[in-house]
Amino acid sequence: MTLQNGCVTGSTAYLWADTAVFHGETGDCIGFDTKVFELLNFPAAGTLSCHGGNPHEIALAIGRALPFNVSSLLSAAVEALRAYCSAGGGGRVLLASNIGGPALHMVASDQIWPGYAPFEPVELQSYTSSGNQTPAYVAAVQNGFTPESMARVIDAQIAEPSEGAGKLALLGPRVWIGGNIVQYAVSSNGVESRVLRNVDSEAA
Repeated sequence: MTLQNGCVTGSTAYLWADTAVFHGETGDCIGFDTKVFELLNFPAAGTLSCHGGNPHEIALAIGRALPFNVSSLLSAAVEALRAYCSAGGGGRVLLASNIGGPALHMVASDQIWPGYAPFEPVELQSYTSSGNQTPAYVAAVQNGFTPESMARVIDAQIAEPSEGAGKLALLGPRVWIGGNIVQYAVSSNGVESRVLRNVDSEAA
């Protein structure tokens, strides 16, 4: 489990992720690692939320595919996630790109929205991985997602326990966000990142 948020605001696509890594059966935090990858040949980045294997395999497969536009990026993400899940895992890849304009897409191994099959890319204006009933989220939906409103949503996500995925669902509601919260801004000029806040002092 992880923080996996994104939105499109003006001319920029944004992603947010945490850095805590949780044990796939006990739910214990076992360390800190990046959950984001960046493309080298055009402005794009992706966040990974997976269980059952090493999510870096997905990022590596997408990079090896050398996508050259959004369509080929989505195809590479679908193939990489399918290969990852073939061993029995599951996952979601949230992609922000900015070639011909900002865009946000989700590729998930499960069915998130009615009318969209697993592994079918879905274009979004915003996405949050939890906390969709919080006042901060409701306000962001009403007033529009911005980096400032998303920061308030993330604060609410950290404060509110949620169900885990896979075997972790058996552990009951917990806070599955930790380490550092990192924001990625994908503009037409490239990708910039900054640490938004620290959740665990051990990760600072």
